[in-house]
Amino acid sequence: PIYIHLFNGNNRKQLMTSSYHVGTYPNIIEQIKKLVDIQFRNFNIIRLKIESPALNDGVPENDNDKLLFWNKKSNYFEFHYKILVKSIMEFGKLKQLCLNQNLHLAQNTFEKTSIDEMNYIATMRLFDVGRINAIDRNDNVIRYLTQNNFPPLKVERVFVVYDSNIALDDGWSHFMSYSSVSYSTVTRTGPRYRIGFKNRKVFSRSIE
Repeated sequence: PIYIHLFNGNNRKQLMTSSYHVGTYPNIIEQIKKLVDIQFRNFNIIRLKIESPALNDGVPENDNDKLLFWNKKSNYFEFHYKILVKSIMEFGKLKQLCLNQNLHLAQNTFEKTSIDEMNYIATMRLFDVGRINAIDRNDNVIRYLTQNNFPPLKVERVFVVYDSNIALDDGWSHFMSYSSVSYSTVTRTGPRYRIGFKNRKVFSRSIE
């Protein structure tokens, strides 16, 4: 699990975990339901995301594919950049760079390299583009960060095929709504759970 501390937004602290699944969308949903019943029955699950690697078959290739066949509000590309910061001064510079590029900065409080060094995660979300333009923008962000002395240690590129509670991020993303479902086939996914600590669970699902 990771414990994310966001630097803006209405829900700044989020406990998350992830698992790896292979199969069609309906089959993966069933796998996740069983996993929830077995391992997380005493937790209040407030969000479920199913993510496919951005290069998988079935991910919208161009802007028209995204516009015509995927939900505008709850299907989106997401890129995560792991960045090492070595001082408070560097952190201030990184925050400004992220603001310039509309990146959203977070910290995994479970992970700290030393007293003075910390790994941060910058995130970019793209709602209105297909894979070609999304990858192009991602490459531009990597170049921008590298040119400003913050080369990403790791880059994660995914397409979100299901998000049960995107409103959880209200206040930090420019486009917020409640989720809907796209019944598409995916071959590899990495679902993530946001977990609360009340003795109940919620597995909500809505369709627009």
